[in-house]
Amino acid sequence: MHKKTIKYIKKNKKLITITIFSLLTCIISAYVNHIYNADSLYTCLFYIPVVMTGLWYYQYTIHLSIFFTLYINFLDFISKDGMNIDQILRGLSMITGAIVLYCLRKTLNKKNEELNISKNLLLHEKELLSTMLLSIGDGVISTDKKGNIIFLNEAAKELTGWIKESAIGRSINDVFHVIDENTREKPVDLLSEGLKTSKNIEAAKDNILVSKNGKEIYIDVSISPLYDNEDHINGIVIVFRDITEVQVQINEIEYLSFHDPLTGLGNRRYLEKNLLKFNKEESLPLAVIMGDVNGLKPTNDTFGHNKGDNLLEEVAKVLRAACRVDDIICRYGGDEFIILLPKTNESEVVKIVKRIREAFSNVKIGPIDVSMSLGWSVKNNISEDIQETIKVAENYMYKNKFFESPNIRGNIVHNIMNTLKENSIIEGGHSERTGESGVKIARALNQSEEELEKYRTACLLHDIGKIAIDKEIITKKTKLTEEEWVTIKRHPEIGYRILNAVPEYAEISEYILAHHERWDGKGYPKGLKGEEIPYISRIISLCDSYDAMISDRPYRKGMSEDEAVDEIKKCAGTQFDPDIAKLFVEEVLGKKWE
Repeated sequence: MHKKTIKYIKKNKKLITITIFSLLTCIISAYVNHIYNADSLYTCLFYIPVVMTGLWYYQYTIHLSIFFTLYINFLDFISKDGMNIDQILRGLSMITGAIVLYCLRKTLNKKNEELNISKNLLLHEKELLSTMLLSIGDGVISTDKKGNIIFLNEAAKELTGWIKESAIGRSINDVFHVIDENTREKPVDLLSEGLKTSKNIEAAKDNILVSKNGKEIYIDVSISPLYDNEDHINGIVIVFRDITEVQVQINEIEYLSFHDPLTGLGNRRYLEKNLLKFNKEESLPLAVIMGDVNGLKPTNDTFGHNKGDNLLEEVAKVLRAACRVDDIICRYGGDEFIILLPKTNESEVVKIVKRIREAFSNVKIGPIDVSMSLGWSVKNNISEDIQETIKVAENYMYKNKFFESPNIRGNIVHNIMNTLKENSIIEGGHSERTGESGVKIARALNQSEEELEKYRTACLLHDIGKIAIDKEIITKKTKLTEEEWVTIKRHPEIGYRILNAVPEYAEISEYILAHHERWDGKGYPKGLKGEEIPYISRIISLCDSYDAMISDRPYRKGMSEDEAVDEIKKCAGTQFDPDIAKLFVEEVLGKKWE
């Protein structure tokens, strides 16, 4: 019980104080009024509990003042046998003062309530903002006007590698270490930039943040000033995010837009970009080398475009190795390349061209020697048109190619035939023997020497298309599968494409294409019949078959001449042209046709 009383007194201390003061005031006023008859004196005592009530329990101020007014007048009434007008006026003044005190206190309380609400809202917003800043994915760092860090959120700690305890109070430049991607130098003084402007600053996209442990990431950065109550800039806030994944994709897209995906060299867009860069006074003399790859079409036709791609890749490797680091090498077209050589005079560009040619001398793709026809020109004066320099280099290249091409094309055919023999893809001597038989038929037909050479060449090259057929299929000792047979039947078409790409062999390519056609129309690849088959193709077919009949194979012994003659007679009119078959047997082999 005692504890409850103490608890009650503590809880209602102000109310008990007012009650005691009010009772004491009433007692003192009654005593003073009775002894001294000094009503003005004791009336003043009543203001004390009224004011206390106004301050602590303003809602009861008016009630208490009315009570005291009635009480004063009651004392006056019983002591003087009537009420005194002065006492009434003093009571009314007390009530008026209480009303004023009530209104003031109520207004003050209302203001306090509004202020408390505003404080609570501000505190809530502050906590919400703090929570947001700490939890968002973007890094946020704020500093004072001296550049010392006063805040960083969780994302900033993770991206910079700094913990809060170590970062707070440090210079922004110590914690937020940013470099330019290209120059590897500090791009801007973040503090200075932020403090000298009232606008937000969007930093360049090629900035790299180096964390405390040395990890580098691409970032997107914005810098904003912080203001104090007087609108003075009092620091900066830096907001940044990791854009490494996006930037890597952008870099890849940009790289692909400026580079040839096959060779990795620059493309025409890259060339145009560097023409703008180097077509200036400080880059003169500016040399241009144009190059055209020799043998790309025969390579594509013979071995397929994969091999052609390999050839272009080898060309790119040679050019990189032969040129200098600062030279700009670009793939200009399908088989054309262009090189920009800043600060390179005529004698220097000649040396580089010589170095390129020497580098190509040992490069081969299968049986094909990789080479390039080259032309060059030098721009010595800024007034000269760079496009005209390129045109001069291109014309010089084509001029060189015109003189080099016959030898190059002839070498391609020669190298293919040598490779066929060296790799045992065709039997040694088979092409020569077939050629000799063709010449004998031509002589029997009284052909000119020029025609004799045509017959010989056509027979010699009839199997050139086998260069693109798998050696294992051609040399297989057992019966070919259907799929292998389809593959081997492609060699006339391949031979046609190889030779047709060389102008001097264009006519012969037609004979090669048809040398496996049959008189009865059951041959390949077109299924030509009788007179539809070119005459020389019919001769090649017979000479090729005859040599195959009499030659030994790993899986069988060759026929005798008489057995071969019987087979030719048997196939005349079906596989072979009957007239050519009879002519061959009688005039070339000296046998009777019966």
